Amino acid sequence: MIHVDIDTNSVLNGIDSIMDDGRNLPLSEIAELLLASVQRNFDEEGRPDRWDPRVEPTGSWPLLNKTGNLISSLGTDINGDTVSVTNSAPYAGYLNEGTGKMVERPFMMIQEEDLDAIEELLARHFS
Repeated sequence: MIHVDIDTNSVLNGIDSIMDDGRNLPLSEIAELLLASVQRNFDEEGRPDRWDPRVEPTGSWPLLNKTGNLISSLGTDINGDTVSVTNSAPYAGYLNEGTGKMVERPFMMIQEEDLDAIEELLARHFS
């Protein structure tokens, strides 16, 4: 299984005092936002940079999406104050990170704009 952990410390500076007031973080909303971001990586075939094309054209289907299994293996996990995006496909790590014979096509990543969106979500939540 491959997963992306988001260190919320950079996003949550100053939130500790608010949480002391008994308010909870909107972790399920953050998880949905991050999952949508990873799914968008598939839609755009790589972000912020597009993935390398196939070495030899072997089909017309979108990269990393011949059967849909890789995308359907995406999920989220919330444990305490940690949000993770996961992929349970046994080959996900090879595709994400590459191998000696295969280029990497990183899909398990979030973008700077996602951190901005999380900050906006938290600002709305705690206002």
